[in-house]
Amino acid sequence: MKSEIKITVEKDNTHIPETITWEAQDTGTNQMYQADAMAFTVWDKTEKTSMGLHLWTKDMVVDDMYNFTAQTIHLLAETLENSTKDSDAAQMIHEFAEDFLKKLSDTK
Repeated sequence: MKSEIKITVEKDNTHIPETITWEAQDTGTNQMYQADAMAFTVWDKTEKTSMGLHLWTKDMVVDDMYNFTAQTIHLLAETLENSTKDSDAAQMIHEFAEDFLKKLSDTK
């Protein structure tokens, strides 16, 4: 069985993303979803390295990027815990994400 995810990025004439849309077969709809930012990371087990595609539209505001980053960190913690059952490591990552947002809000 295979599943496809399609990501479409429309760019301006300077190659800056203006819109990001995506669709996936597993959603059960043919709907295109809008996104203002995305982070797609893959693991190369041969090279033992991560590779990523990270995009955001020119309309993405800074506060939203901070929240997107913190939520992505939380999702990574959940992925780590689900795959390794290491709740202590996941908790450290969750705490970092919360501390990250708190320090940002304290500086404003």
